[in-house]
Amino acid sequence: MYAASLDVSKAFDKVNNFKLFQSLIKAGMPLCMILLLVCWYDKLLVTVRWNGGFSYWFAVRSGVQQGSGH
Repeated sequence: MYAASLDVSKAFDKVNNFKLFQSLIKAGMPLCMILLLVCWYDKLLVTVRWNGGFSYWFAVRSGVQQGSGH
């Protein structure tokens, strides 16, 4: 018996958004759904909270959205 272990806990952080959308097109996802995701991801800005302050806002170009955002 063989066993394998794969830690994908950080895999969601490394997904290239452009390649993700290409894969969805190739998989046959309806274009209206893909455009909805593109718009959502294109407008995504984040900031980092550290020592009671916040960094400047910057765009996210990779990673898959997960969690509640709080």
